[in-house]
Amino acid sequence: MKVCRVLISIAFLSALSGCQPEAKHIAMGTLERDRILLSATANETIRHIWVHEGQPVQVGDTLIQLNDRKARALLEQRQAELAKAQASLNKLLSGTRDEQIAAARAELNVAQAESNNATLAYQRSSELFRKKAIGKADLDAAKSQLEAKSAAVSAQQARLKELQNGARPQDIQAAQADVANALAAVTWQQQVLSDLTIKASHDGLVDSLPWHEGERVSTGTQLISLLSNERLYARVYLPAQALNQVHQGSQVDVYVDGIAAPFSGQILNIRAMPAFTPFYALNEKDRDRLMYLTDVLLKDADSLTTGMSLEVRIP
Repeated sequence: MKVCRVLISIAFLSALSGCQPEAKHIAMGTLERDRILLSATANETIRHIWVHEGQPVQVGDTLIQLNDRKARALLEQRQAELAKAQASLNKLLSGTRDEQIAAARAELNVAQAESNNATLAYQRSSELFRKKAIGKADLDAAKSQLEAKSAAVSAQQARLKELQNGARPQDIQAAQADVANALAAVTWQQQVLSDLTIKASHDGLVDSLPWHEGERVSTGTQLISLLSNERLYARVYLPAQALNQVHQGSQVDVYVDGIAAPFSGQILNIRAMPAFTPFYALNEKDRDRLMYLTDVLLKDADSLTTGMSLEVRIP
């Protein structure tokens, strides 16, 4: 009777195992998420750290603030330069006021009166020099004074004409270019200032935060790493013998350690080159032991922890 029970149990277990397809190949690996690395954008000190390792974050959350005092001062300078350039352009576009033209006419009248006086003085000096009442030096001085006053009249006439005609198109274009250049400098500096605030670019989890407040970092230094929540995948080493059984897009079962039920997975990609020794350096027998790094996208597994061991069974 006891022997019969044993035989029945063996038959039952054999039938049960026959219902589940035996895996011909097994690819071992771990559970992974995309790692996002955020770096320092300037050679500055860390003013404040707003998060800690293991903390979940969302897109746009502030993570780290670098010292922005110099960047703010430079932005104020750029804004002042923009205001100055805009004021110069507005002055050209608004034209000349009547008061400016009247003042220029008055200055021209003064210059003409002084020129007339210099002309009379030169005429008197010429007559006195002809009579040998003064020397050549006095005559030359009177002539120089006349020339200076005549030049002043010409300058005032040109200035009055410029005010009456308004700004030249070339001057306006140059002023507009100055404004555009100053505006670009402001925009650039605003971006530089914004980049000193390190924000999360993906929803995820703070994985590594090796720095502390007050420490100085150089441009390009890795400040923080995030594990993205956008996708969860298994990274496994696929045996060379299984390459003919699966391909990109194949559906496979993924077994995670500690969880009985398998998860459904889809192969994202299979690396073209083996993960270890190149195939051309091995003989045919050794090439059967090559492994190809493979990523398998998991479904309905967001609650699993990154780094868990798993295996992909390929029938």
